[in-house]
Amino acid sequence: NEEYPANSKIVSRLGRTLSNHVVCKPVEGREFLKEAIELFDKEHNEQQYVSHIFYYLYNFLNHDEFNLLETELENFKKKIEHLPDYFCLLGRYYEKLNKTVLLFTSVY
Repeated sequence: NEEYPANSKIVSRLGRTLSNHVVCKPVEGREFLKEAIELFDKEHNEQQYVSHIFYYLYNFLNHDEFNLLETELENFKKKIEHLPDYFCLLGRYYEKLNKTVLLFTSVY
């Protein structure tokens, strides 16, 4: 990243690599993913732009960071709410949220 600053492909790869389940540095990875989203938007690369938004949002969902997911979902909602993947994300979110609530209430 230092050698090729603002290169969307490198920033994207850094974000995905850091936030995957092997390396498991989601916070650091999210910073690069957010930067990649901005770069793809500036490049008008709609396909990569949208796919990175979903990758970024699923990163929160996969780490059960529901408050952060809700905040970021509101930030990107206007750009993705018309897409089928948006409804899949919401379905998985509510499913996971419901399982968490059921697990929490069954403990008590």
